[in-house]
Amino acid sequence: MISEDLQSFEAALRRRSDRADEAIAEVLSIDVKEVRHAAASVTRILQRLAGAIVDATDDPSSVNDFLRELDLKLISRDHDWRGIFAEIAGKGEDYEPHKRVLIVKYLQYLSTRKRLLAHVLAHRTALEDTDEQADHAQEADMGRRSGKPEGALDAASLRVQAPEYFERLQMGESVQLDLPRGRTIDLLLARHVYRLSGSDESQLIAPDGTAHPLNEGRTMIGRHPECDIVTDRNFHDISRVHVIIEWNREPRVKVTDLSTLGTFVPGNAISE
Repeated sequence: MISEDLQSFEAALRRRSDRADEAIAEVLSIDVKEVRHAAASVTRILQRLAGAIVDATDDPSSVNDFLRELDLKLISRDHDWRGIFAEIAGKGEDYEPHKRVLIVKYLQYLSTRKRLLAHVLAHRTALEDTDEQADHAQEADMGRRSGKPEGALDAASLRVQAPEYFERLQMGESVQLDLPRGRTIDLLLARHVYRLSGSDESQLIAPDGTAHPLNEGRTMIGRHPECDIVTDRNFHDISRVHVIIEWNREPRVKVTDLSTLGTFVPGNAISE
């Protein structure tokens, strides 16, 4: 399975990551509480894998330790994901690019599965007016007042819309954006419009107009208080670590999405 050729390996994993919705019939048949439990489990491993990608931005070799220490029971047996993780964990440093690709593709697989679970939960609770559904509605109302708990399911995750000229970034994969001096690029974090401004001191401009300077090197953006740019606490659809922007005082930036609800950029801003 683990070809020395990185492109072949990535193509094989892509076929697996595209199959996350095959279990919809099975998921539709299980109890609502089990759906919520499954979603919480997916969220936890998504956070760990996203953290590994963040660490690998600074130190590519960190993926070796991450995979050696990873409890393989957290990895799904579907489509032999667990077997692939087990096999590659024992590979040496020559396989660092393969290991990062594996983490990215499994991130994408889990992200699709999480959206599927949100869809199923919305479908199930719409069909039945039960005490459990009422409890869920009460929880949702409390979440709106006090801040949605991390990992909560939200049917709105299926309805993030962006203008046609925007492209959703693939989770965990980096793209280069042209950002010459004097140019501004819209950057959608879920539904929220931020702007990248190119200059000698490039900035990320928040929806309220606040300008945040980009670090030279890596800038981490999200709701987590340890992010370099912490988003509005009321933007619950922005992930704890939503996106990474890398800038080295050149007329371009590298953007890596790590979110559930997506990062969107204008297609004409992506470098060829």
